[in-house]
Amino acid sequence: LFYNFPTNKWNIPEPPTTNSNVATPGDIDLLIVPGLAFDCNLHRLGQGKGYYDRFIAKMNAATDTEKKMLLVGVCLEEQFLKDGTIPISDHDFIMDMVLTPSEKF
Repeated sequence: LFYNFPTNKWNIPEPPTTNSNVATPGDIDLLIVPGLAFDCNLHRLGQGKGYYDRFIAKMNAATDTEKKMLLVGVCLEEQFLKDGTIPISDHDFIMDMVLTPSEKF
C-alpha cells in the first residue's frame, strides 16, 4: 500500500493529503511511543518538537475516558533513567508503561 505513496524531500513515503483513510479519535487503542529517554515516573524525553504530545492530545480529545489510547514507551536500557527524573511540562503525556528489551516499567 505505501509503495504508491508520494515521497517527501527525504525520500520517505507519506500518505497523500487526499487520503480519506486517516485515524480519527477513538480509532487507536495502543500507541508505541519512542523517546530519547524515559524515567521511573514514566516520563518521556522526546525530540522537543511536541509531535507525539500534540497527536496524543488530538486523538484523546474527542474520546471518553475509557477509550484513551494505551501509551507504551519503548527504549533501550541505556535510555531508561532508574536514578533520576525527566522534567515535564503541562502538555507532556505520561506513558502507561515503558518497555526495554529486558524489562517492563
